[in-house]
Amino acid sequence: MSDEPSVIVFDVNETLSDMSPMAARFTEVGAPDHLAKLWFAALLRDGFALTAAGGNGSFAEIGGKPSGAC
Repeated sequence: MSDEPSVIVFDVNETLSDMSPMAARFTEVGAPDHLAKLWFAALLRDGFALTAAGGNGSFAEIGGKPSGAC
């Protein structure tokens, strides 16, 4: 048995990507900018849950639906 890992996972959300433009977009459409972080957290939650349940969806499909609508 090899000691080498078969999979390496990197968490790059909000580490390599700047989410502040998303907050600005929320403001542009009349929503409070602080909701951008909540929206993104819900997007990740719903995407992970959908994947764990054997489903598949695009970023736009999951991100565009109200929470719980997947």
